[in-house]
Amino acid sequence: LELTVQGGKLASARIGGNAIKVAEGKLFI
Repeated sequence: LELTVQGGKLASARIGGNAIKVAEGKLFI
């Protein structure tokens, strides 16, 4: 599990090569 934090917010999470983008505090898979 790789988490990328930008501007104090969770920008994206990379799990098994799949990118999960975070918008408005919600996870879109």
